[in-house]
Order: sequence, then structure tokens, then C-alpha cells
Amino acid sequence: MLYCTAILLLSYSGLKAQENYSKTELKDLGMAAMQSHDYETASLMFEEYLKHKADDWKYTYRLAESYRHMGDYKKAEKLYQRVKVEATKKYPLAAYYQALMLKADNQCDEAIPIFDQFRKDYLGEKEDRKYRRLAKFNIEGCEKAKDSSKSLLIKPLSSAVNSQWVEGAPIFLGADQIAFNRMEKKAQTMVEGDQALPKRKYYLADVANGDFKTSGEWVKMGFSTNHEVVNGAFNPEGTRFYYTVCILNLSGTKNCDLFVKEKVGEKWSEGKKLNQDINTEGTETQPAVGLDEKGRETLYFVSDREEGKGGMDLWYTTYYADKDQFRKARNCGSKVNSIGDEITPFINPMNGKLFFSSDGHPGYGLFDVFKSSGQRSRWKEPKNIGASINGPQDEVYYVLSEDGKKGLFASNRPHPQKQALQACCDDLFFFQALDQVVLKVKTKLKSESDKLELEAAYLNIYSRDSSGELFFTRRLPVDADGSVDFYLEAGEDYVIKANAENHLVASQMIHIPQVMSQTELELDLKLKAIEDKAYPLENIYYEFGKAELTAEAYTTIDTTIYRILIENPEIVVEIGSHTDSKGTEAYNKSLSQKRAESVVEYLRKKGIAKNRMTAKGYGESNPIAPNTLEDGSDNPEGRAQNRRTVFKVIGQVNLIEDDD
Repeated sequence: MLYCTAILLLSYSGLKAQENYSKTELKDLGMAAMQSHDYETASLMFEEYLKHKADDWKYTYRLAESYRHMGDYKKAEKLYQRVKVEATKKYPLAAYYQALMLKADNQCDEAIPIFDQFRKDYLGEKEDRKYRRLAKFNIEGCEKAKDSSKSLLIKPLSSAVNSQWVEGAPIFLGADQIAFNRMEKKAQTMVEGDQALPKRKYYLADVANGDFKTSGEWVKMGFSTNHEVVNGAFNPEGTRFYYTVCILNLSGTKNCDLFVKEKVGEKWSEGKKLNQDINTEGTETQPAVGLDEKGRETLYFVSDREEGKGGMDLWYTTYYADKDQFRKARNCGSKVNSIGDEITPFINPMNGKLFFSSDGHPGYGLFDVFKSSGQRSRWKEPKNIGASINGPQDEVYYVLSEDGKKGLFASNRPHPQKQALQACCDDLFFFQALDQVVLKVKTKLKSESDKLELEAAYLNIYSRDSSGELFFTRRLPVDADGSVDFYLEAGEDYVIKANAENHLVASQMIHIPQVMSQTELELDLKLKAIEDKAYPLENIYYEFGKAELTAEAYTTIDTTIYRILIENPEIVVEIGSHTDSKGTEAYNKSLSQKRAESVVEYLRKKGIAKNRMTAKGYGESNPIAPNTLEDGSDNPEGRAQNRRTVFKVIGQVNLIEDDD
């Protein structure tokens, strides 16, 4: 599978055909080609060498590896099978890869028993946990019931885009235009020097007669002709473009790093390499860009740095626009990153969800597309998007249009238009949703106060799992009149949080069934203004003359002030307690102070920071109703109103800028 950001075609001198090389030269040239990811050249060299020494299992295994990376699964499977029989002790992974090739060739019934036996035999071998788990996941993928849904129309792009070589890394530039990447290589050319090596380039394609037609190179971006640009992504505003540049180094391999361009007027700036907190001596590639809860640009990318969970992992960094700085890159965590490889991330512009390809989660083929909700290092359990897209081979570079109804992906799957010599190469496929189920939510925000207008208002949208945990998906600005419309997918629970300056957060949970009877929902959210006044906390009860909270009071705190403090992490509140006039003034003051402290102490035990709360006992000093009637008799209703607990916002804390 040619998912790598750079595929270097080794270009050796064409002074003589490979049959004229010595056996040593054939082996050396083949190994050098493998090191540079030129698996076709490697296969030619190893094939010729094995004509002279057919029982050299080391190079039989190397030839099988070359075929596997080229995508020629049938040839690879036969060679792995031979190595498994003849040299399994030296090459115990041959059985795993034989089964993997059978799976990729849509022969799961034959693959499953080989995976099963491999899991037993490989115990105690190098990285046995990794490969035994991968075998288990592949079995699970084979046993998955194929989706019966025909919710997608899928077709390969025409030969005007899909060539006999490699296409990938598509980007929607609009409803009817895409940019895509291609490496055009000369068949079996062998010329010396970097200048002769083919480089990936970006091209444009426009819709014409129902299909995409190429319209030349993507010259508007002004990429350097000395650079090999292999993939890229815009930020949500379209003002910054992140991309990968791969450069040949002295060892004969390519080093890939992330760069950024900025839009200045109608032109794009020169590319700037991101700093060493992001780029390492390893590979950094395949950028995707989203926004976090605070509206900050978050750059996701793929790297093979040593601190990862598997091979290629997803990483992220946060961009601080006011400082023009990126935070040190961090791993996206073990929910999305597996012991295998995670590659080609994409952030859905419609709902902020993450899509990526992986061979380390249970799937139908080699690389499958998965999706998840969340941000940075907190993610919902990834979900395989199903067999409508994922097949026995590789599916990578999955991207969606802005409305989410159509998309593109790259795959090395066979198709009728596929040209000769294409076992190696990815083509682009178009898909369109036929019965996509989404709900349009028409939202209106209002302030409960007549004195304040809603300013700098926005919505944060979260996906809610079965345990109630929330995973951020998208941040949306609200219009000046307080309105905003957005779409939610069916079959999920969501929490909508409305934010505005000088107001407390207002939340609303929405359940969307898989089958809906409506296509629109109107949602009104009222935000409580932060004013210099106390807000009552209803049903906070204590035993008579005591400061201990009752069980009913705990429930009230959990559903009121605790939620307010969690959803508004910057506010500082005063918890005030009041009594009626029974007892002495000093007694009531002391009792009310203890009661307020009991609320604060309970909230501290639930994780609210000490510096965000203060307890204040007012005793009987601030009644809101008379304790006695005009004739001097007792007023039980008035006393009940005076025995109250309230809160008011008295300040803010400076939040630590933490990405987790």
C-alpha cells in the first residue's frame, strides 16, 4: 500500500539490464530500493536474484515484502506461504502476512485459521503483544457482518484524473473543484541523480459532465519547484495552508516535515517550516486542522516519533494566534492510536468529527477508515465507518465536502477502469450520500436580563456517550441577533452549550434517533446574566439546628451549582447561607457560616478548586420575608423563605492554558 508521504523511485544507472548484474549487486540494489520505498525496483532485483538461488528464504521474504508494499497481494501471499513452510523459525511473521494478504484478497475464510494458528505460535516472539493483537483485530474484521446498507454511491474518478500511477491527498476547494496529489513516474527508468527523480505534485480538477477533469497544476499556491509537496490542509478560515515537504537526504531516504503558508490579500506567502517542537528527525506529515473549545486552531498530523503508541501515530499541536506560536506537539492518545499505524486524518467541516485510517483497529481490510468525536488527546472510542466505504484493500485520505453529503478517498482496490501495472497504485474514488440522515437545528439565544445584550456568543457542541461523558465536536459563532443553524447526525446524543460574555453557560441535551420523523428542530436557549445579585439554590435542606446537608440537598447541589461551576470554569462564587430569626443573632450567624461551609466542602470533594468558592454566613441579617406577621404572631411561610442558600458570582480566575 503506497500510503507513505513520499515514494522514492530509486533511479540507478541504465548502463545495463538487471540480468547483467552480479548476484551481490542484485541483492544490494534491491535492498537500497526497499530502503527508499521503491518496491517495484526492489522486486525486479530480487526476482532476478532468486532465478539464481531460489531457496534463499531471506530474499524470498524480501520479495514478498516488496509485493506487499506494491499492493500485489496474490504474489505476496504465495511467497509468504513458501517462507512459512520452509523457514518459519527464522521468519515467524510470514504466517501473519500470508493471512493478511488473503484478507486483502477477499479470502477471509482462508485467512482466519492462519491468523488463529499464528496467535498461538507467535507467543513469546518479538513484539508478540502487538502482532497477536493485530491478528485478533483482523479476525474480528473478517467476522464482521457486511453492511447491507446501500447508502452511498461510489465510483472511481475517470481516467482524466486517475492515471496509471499514484493519486491521493484530495482537498475540496469548492463544490465543483478539488486539488489532488499525483506522482508521475517513468516506467522502470534508471537514471542517476536526484534531478531525475519524479516528485509528487498538486493538480486541480473541475467537475465537467458529471465527473472531475484535470485542469493543470495548482499554481496559485506557489509551491517551490525544488520541493516535493505530498499532502496538505487549510485551516477552517481558509487563511492558512499546512502541507508536507519531503526532501531526499544523504542516506538515500526522504525526510518529511510540516510547513505553513499564510494568505496575504489574494496571494500566498512563502512556505515556513514549523519549529522543532513539531518537526523532528523522523516523519511529520498529513496535516488536518480543526478548532478547539476556545476557538484555537489545532493542527493534527501523523508522525513516527519514538514516543508514539505504535508505528505512525496521530499527534496534535495548538496554535496561539496572538503569539504566533505553536505548543509542543503531543500524542492524541490510546483511544485513536493503536499498536498499528494511524494515518491520513481529516476534520469534517460540517460537524468537527475526526476521520482517519488505521490498520490497528478491527477492520474489513488492511487500512480502514474510522471516525471519532473529541479533541486533542480526549476521544470517543473510534467507530469503523462500515463496509460501504471499507473493503478488503486499503482506504485512505477520506475527505468530505463542506455539507458532508459527498466525499473522496484513495484506495488501491480493483475497478473496471483501472489501468495496467496498477497493483501498486492508489486511485481516487468519489462517493455521495443517498439517504444521509441529519437534523437541522435552528437555534436562538436570548439573555434573561433586559439590561444586557449577548456579545461574543458561540455554541460548543458535544457528542455524549452512553456513560454521559462528553466529547467536543464543533464550535460555532452566533449571529448578532442570537441565531445559528447547524446539522447533527442521527443515532447520537448531543449536548449543546451556549456561551456569551457576562453570562453563565446554558446547556441543552438533544437525542436524535436513528429513524427520525422530522428534519428540523427549533431550539431556544436562555442565558442567565452574571449580575451583582444572589441567585437562590432551591431545596437546600438541613436538619433542624444542624449544619449537615440532607440527601435531598446533595441532589440539588449536584444538579445546580455544581453544574454551573463545571460549565463555567472561570467564575468565582460566594455561597451564602441565611437563617430565620429564631435563636440569638450570634447563634444564627455561626450556624449559617457552618452551613455555607458544608456546601463548599461538598463541592471541594467533587473536584471544584478551593480558590473558586468562598463561604459566607449571613445569619438572620438579610431576610427576604417577615419572620412574624403584623400582629406579632409567627409567620412560618416567611421563615421558610428566609432559611435559604444562595450563590453569586464575585470574580473570575485566570485559567491555565492547558491543552488537555
